[in-house]
Amino acid sequence: MPLLLAGCGILLGPSPDRSRTFVITPIESAAAPDSDNTLSVSVKPVRLPAYLDSKGIVTRVAGNELRQGALDRWAEPLDDGFARALGQNLATLLETDRVITTVWYGKELPTYTVGVEVERFEPSTDRTATLVARWSLRRGSDDGVIAVRESRHVHNIAGDSATAAVEALSACVADFSRDIAAAIQQEERNRAD
Repeated sequence: MPLLLAGCGILLGPSPDRSRTFVITPIESAAAPDSDNTLSVSVKPVRLPAYLDSKGIVTRVAGNELRQGALDRWAEPLDDGFARALGQNLATLLETDRVITTVWYGKELPTYTVGVEVERFEPSTDRTATLVARWSLRRGSDDGVIAVRESRHVHNIAGDSATAAVEALSACVADFSRDIAAAIQQEERNRAD
């Protein structure tokens, strides 16, 4: 009987945690942002659809069917992770260390303010990752709207793993960041003329 009870203890012990956590990865850059660059950007809190307000990575199975991952999870709230990666990407692309992804409290207004409302951001079982987002760019000094646009980016997922899906989602955020950076750079050129 003691041998039987000892065997039960092994079976009833805690099972290993098989969950994995992921983050959106920003663009890699070898160069440090230029601390002399006075260009400043405030990224407002990113708004996501309610279905993405989840720890599990949500995958689109069909047109209106979604599946929430049980083992593959975000390491941080997705809206925070998206904003963090976007802010780091903009700092890299614009070569400035003055990009803020929290509320702007400085006495001096930022040069630009970016607002983002994500409409879709998920991998799909067809091995694509999709980002659709509406965004606005405002001048900080007079609150004038410079641009209101929609960006749509799709990347192929190289494999069936969650790692590959998150890499493709990160690539979508990188392309989205390039859209915003290009609009800021164009505005800077217009202002210089």
